[in-house]
Amino acid sequence: MFSNVRVIASPDKEGKRLPLLLYGNDVAIQWHENPEKIVIYQQKTLKSLSSDDLEDLKRNKEVIFVEKDDLLLDELYFIDLNNALPGGLMPKYQNNNGILFNDRRVTPLIPLNPILLDYFTPEDLVNKISFKIEENQVCLTLNLPLSGMQKENKNIQDNSQSSQNYLLQKYYELKEDNLIPDQLPVLEV
Repeated sequence: MFSNVRVIASPDKEGKRLPLLLYGNDVAIQWHENPEKIVIYQQKTLKSLSSDDLEDLKRNKEVIFVEKDDLLLDELYFIDLNNALPGGLMPKYQNNNGILFNDRRVTPLIPLNPILLDYFTPEDLVNKISFKIEENQVCLTLNLPLSGMQKENKNIQDNSQSSQNYLLQKYYELKEDNLIPDQLPVLEV
């Protein structure tokens, strides 16, 4: 099965699930490629894919097909406590060392579609995520490796799996409604 937009899973997870294909109408812009050259599935390219084709792909039993907006959840929730999950894996922050809400450091709950855990280990996934704080908003960036475009030079004898990154970004407003109090029921084992 050939596709330029197949998610390259963590080595421990590769081949254990159906191929995950990602549709993002901006992939051609990010990769500086012609949409006619980006193969989504079978003979369908980014340019030739119709809305009916999209719906057919979602019902396909040979691949799992998701649109980019389905990978990042709609809301960012956060715990009213700094480092509320000791020992938990946390992504990096691009421009400081945490998220402030009402002048207090809080712990974000990463708003990702759980399907990503079928393809990435938690350690790999957290390394593909970063937060950037901008005033009262948080920008989440997810850097996903996709199968990408084939190398032009056919003389290269490279058996390793190459990939091309695709960036997904979403801005979240920090809202009082999404604040989880710091009195969480916790069971320590």
